[in-house]
This record gives sequence, structure tokens and C-alpha cells, in this order.
Amino acid sequence: MVRTHRFNGVQYAVDVEGFKGETTKVLGLPRIAIARPEVTMTESLPYGDGKHARLMLITLLHECLHASNWSASEKRVDRTAVDIGKLLWRLGYRRVK
Repeated sequence: MVRTHRFNGVQYAVDVEGFKGETTKVLGLPRIAIARPEVTMTESLPYGDGKHARLMLITLLHECLHASNWSASEKRVDRTAVDIGKLLWRLGYRRVK
């Protein structure tokens, strides 16, 4: 399981079972947390081909883009995450167990 990742030389904690999609700068290790779209889901970053899996792939990309470039606007980060997410989904990228 991935617990950390470096973006632009900064080590981040990665939490794909988190409470909300956010990238935060805090004392200690910065953190990327991915949102749970429905209370009934067992994982925040779902496995397989479901609609929530695609949505959360895009959310993960969105938060990674923030971690890579804090100065990018929300609109730019959103558009880029959607564009990359759609391409990766069309190429068959999915979270697998």
C-alpha cells in the first residue's frame, strides 16, 4: 500500500481512505486525502470500473496537481485533472486489489 509520495521534492502522506479530498500543508508531513463520495462506500478510492472509481481517480489527480503546483488556480487544476483522468480511464487504468 502506498503511504507516501514525493511531489516537487516534498514528501506527502497519501491517505486514500480519508474523509475529504484535500491537499494540505501542515507542520510535519503534508497530506493528500481522497474523499469518500458516499457514506456507504468501503474505500475512498474504489477498485474496479464503477462511476465512483472514475470520479475518485479524477479527485486523486486533482489533489496531486495541487501538491505539484500550489500556485495553480482551482479552475486550471480541475480542468487538467478531468482531462488526464478521462484519458487514463479510456486507456483502462483502474485501481486493482
